[in-house]
Amino acid sequence: MSSYLHLNSYPVREGVGKISKERADEKALREHLKSREIQGHNYESDIEKMLKTIDKKWNKK
Repeated sequence: MSSYLHLNSYPVREGVGKISKERADEKALREHLKSREIQGHNYESDIEKMLKTIDKKWNKK
């Protein structure tokens, strides 16, 4: 990876970093679950949208 970065003139960081991979993975998973929870409450499937449209058309008559 560092060879690729050098080849493309990107800086290569030295050292091991501030957090471990495990902690980074845990944070990524927490954020992912949080966003899925929010999206789940606001999610409306295509079928639900279609049924609402049909219901509106039937109720107009």
